[in-house]
Amino acid sequence: GSGRLGGPRHRGAMLGDIDPLAPGRGVAQSGGVRAKWLIGLMGAGTLAPWNAWLLAYGYFDTVFGEHYNIAYVFTVCYFAPTALTILLMLRRTPLSRISVRARIVFAYITNTLLLLVPVVLVLLGTFDPEPRGGTPPDAFPWMVVVVVLSGMTTGILYGSLFSYITILPPSYTQACMSGIAASGMVLGCIWLLVRVVSGGEVRAHYDEGTAAERAQHFEVILFFVLAAATSAACL
Repeated sequence: GSGRLGGPRHRGAMLGDIDPLAPGRGVAQSGGVRAKWLIGLMGAGTLAPWNAWLLAYGYFDTVFGEHYNIAYVFTVCYFAPTALTILLMLRRTPLSRISVRARIVFAYITNTLLLLVPVVLVLLGTFDPEPRGGTPPDAFPWMVVVVVLSGMTTGILYGSLFSYITILPPSYTQACMSGIAASGMVLGCIWLLVRVVSGGEVRAHYDEGTAAERAQHFEVILFFVLAAATSAACL
């Protein structure tokens, strides 16, 4: 019957939960190029936060010191909440009962705000070294909290976005995966460009001069602003 799971009525109800890409609204139904570009953009916005944190590892290593093992801590604190959130949405939990559209919009808004947190902290001088060396002791735990929240919202996006596009033709899934890949590729190319233009100064430590400090600050601001803009463009 048309009311069974996966039947026309069920598919229509799920797709109608997400406008403007829903059938009857002229984009996804037509299978046009615009719909696939939008899905690709949403894919790029899904992984943009992780790409920003990944490329900023060197900066936070310099700020907090290598003894914090930033690469390990941030990776675990990002992907563990991502996996847990996806698992929660697979079961009948309050999170899974929220509409797909509401989850997607909430996740993109939250990701955008979270990505601006490091930018604001850099501009406020939170990560600047103290006169006797080191950074404020409460800065690292707060950054871990932001990473954990970013991982949770990414899990919401993965579970919600893919539950939508898998109902559409396979070309839409391919567009989403292409967007995810493009997100990492574009930020990676920008990272290489910054390295070339700066002559490697971004890897220098604070005590090696104000030019290195400015290069470090510029790099982390650039990565997180671009990621935030990508996430905001998905709204």
